[in-house]
Amino acid sequence: MQKQIPKRQIEVRLSLALPFVFRLEDGAYHGKLNSNEFLIHLKYRSINLGEDTTQQSSFAHKVSTGELTEAHNVNVPGAMLQYSFVTIQFWKRVSSLSNNKEKIIQNSITRCHKYLNRFIDIYRFLTLDTEVHPLTIAEFHTTRAGQSLHYWINCNEEGKFIMGSAFGEPGISTIPKPFGAEINTRIRDMFKAGAQPPIIELLILNAKSYLEEGEYRLAAIDLGTALDVNVEQVTINLLKQRGELTDQKVKELERLTTKLIIKNILKHVTEQDITKSREWMSVDNEFRILRNKVIHDAYEPTHKEVIEAVEIVRSFQKLLNEAKIKT
Repeated sequence: MQKQIPKRQIEVRLSLALPFVFRLEDGAYHGKLNSNEFLIHLKYRSINLGEDTTQQSSFAHKVSTGELTEAHNVNVPGAMLQYSFVTIQFWKRVSSLSNNKEKIIQNSITRCHKYLNRFIDIYRFLTLDTEVHPLTIAEFHTTRAGQSLHYWINCNEEGKFIMGSAFGEPGISTIPKPFGAEINTRIRDMFKAGAQPPIIELLILNAKSYLEEGEYRLAAIDLGTALDVNVEQVTINLLKQRGELTDQKVKELERLTTKLIIKNILKHVTEQDITKSREWMSVDNEFRILRNKVIHDAYEPTHKEVIEAVEIVRSFQKLLNEAKIKT
């Protein structure tokens, strides 16, 4: 019988500069994702971009808005690179730090990426801050403000540790007015409880972010997804309350389009006929047509059309969430 190798506890810390600023107080935030607990340490930082003009200067702007995105050795009055510096910290048990070095590094980076994005999603949900967004893997590995993603893994029981960095491209952001103590407390509580923000709210926040960035097609697509998910979730909940959520109903929901779910199922389980509401008329006659053009004809909607689409989806969401079950 092969002897079982006892597991040792290691501490993992991973630090990086973000392409935006959390409008929160500096400090540690205790989080939970499934059964895993961890800490997110926040630190606001800034760099004066106009101090040194002795070398060749260069700068860049965001094409869509004219926002300063990068400056090197140029005297730009008041120009600062402002960002949040984060450290993700957690503990885990492994059989050996030395024998599984590469696997442990990759697994730790992957976990840190998920932990950070959970914190970001909770922050976005409670603050409605559209300047902040979940990081892709590429963004997670990007070097910003001269600081690369840096990991530090320590095993006291073995008396060993490993360190490393990853390199990418520079980035920049700005800081608006910080949120207050109440938001900080709510974020800490929700983060520590391991709660997940509603996917519908996150999709609508994505759409608003795309709207601000001028990505109108992407905004319309995420709004459509939010509407689809909302209709399906509300329908499932109402069927559950009526004791009618059978396997056959689930298969039917998977097969039907959102419009047919509303007409064939939802309208029959609510006191109000959803299909006769002003909110549904706006969805069916305006938003649905816009979304189909965007998806099937590669249509680029206008800023005004997306603003109106957000209002239509929000109004229909309110109607659905307040719908009373037919008894």
